[in-house]
Amino acid sequence: MAAALTVPLAANAEFKVRYPNVDGNEVEIEHNYSATFDSRAQNNGRQSSPTEIGMGVLPFWFVELEGEFSKEPGNKWSFDATTFENYFMLTEPGKYWLDFSIFAEYAVAARGSDPDSVKIGGLFQKQDMKWLHTLNLYWEKEAGPNAAAADGFQYAWQTRYLLDPLFQPGIEIYGQIDDLSHPGRFNEQQFRAGPMFAGSYGLGEILGRGKLKYEAGYLFGATTATEQGALRTRLEVEIPF
Repeated sequence: MAAALTVPLAANAEFKVRYPNVDGNEVEIEHNYSATFDSRAQNNGRQSSPTEIGMGVLPFWFVELEGEFSKEPGNKWSFDATTFENYFMLTEPGKYWLDFSIFAEYAVAARGSDPDSVKIGGLFQKQDMKWLHTLNLYWEKEAGPNAAAADGFQYAWQTRYLLDPLFQPGIEIYGQIDDLSHPGRFNEQQFRAGPMFAGSYGLGEILGRGKLKYEAGYLFGATTATEQGALRTRLEVEIPF
């Protein structure tokens, strides 16, 4: 971990691929969960459980409010931050060679001693036959009186095969550099990769409309700065209005 950072490197990790397409007439409730596994005690059993609710404001603008909860090894669960997220869709889905949106979020720390954070990035997606490729690129910086000066960088990649709406297997990659001015060697950066699967189920028979989506994956750490393994899940309910 870069010396300038105020929290352990692995605590900043986020195992979520965001998709660029926006539905302006929809409410979403989403829960993500992750847990790490490692022979080193400080990296084993770190858990994250953010929950968020979002709504389409305009056909091209989607907003979300998220509560971030986490548990460090040996400690109790804690509330870390309230996060405001925005998706701005700049291309109509499928109209151009690549779908593209801008993502921006601001996280307000729950504890006054912790800094807030800002994250801005691009969400890219391309479907090729039955293959769906998604890339996320983010710049991140702490804000407030206790903020570190470092600029961080995060990236995520997902490729899935659209086998069936109920089951779509794929692979994922997550990486993070805590200080772009001093990135260090690759082995000093965070890097994870592993299999995943996703699917969706229509809620028409239960609610009359809507959709239930799920994702699950297991990530293998590829550097000494990363835990040996991590499990991540995602459950989302979408209800049009």
